[in-house]
Amino acid sequence: MTEAREISLSVPDQGLKKASAALIRAFGGQVAVGETFGRAQSRYSDAGSRSTGVFLTVREVAELEDQTAGAAGHPIVTRTLAKRQGFELVSLPDALPAAGDLLQLAAKVAKEGGDVISGIGAALADGAFCGRDAAAIVGEADQLIHAAVTLRAIALARLEGDI
Repeated sequence: MTEAREISLSVPDQGLKKASAALIRAFGGQVAVGETFGRAQSRYSDAGSRSTGVFLTVREVAELEDQTAGAAGHPIVTRTLAKRQGFELVSLPDALPAAGDLLQLAAKVAKEGGDVISGIGAALADGAFCGRDAAAIVGEADQLIHAAVTLRAIALARLEGDI
């Protein structure tokens, strides 16, 4: 049975519903999710509706996100929850480079940091900071973050005795 659609959710909860609906779509829709979990399609309609109190369970989110790796914004609900708590998700490297690559990785971090600074300089050179400038800086910052996370992962692996 479908939930009553008469409640008002907080703005953060509405964001969670929007992310839930996007995750359900990324999986293949309400019917596919319902079949996967052996529940009625209407439950997943409610889980994505901003006017019901029905939310996906943690188990459902985990399973759906496991199955939608590679989809735009993945992991959709987890990313929304992280932002709600004041965090940004950063993917870990698929495989760790050798510990001997530390100097190369440090150089990569420095290079990417320089690219961010250059991007900011280019963005401000004409006195107008536009969307294209912002996108370029985000791209450069993402490369810097990836390089730094990879460097950190090697150091952490050594600290934990994994390498």
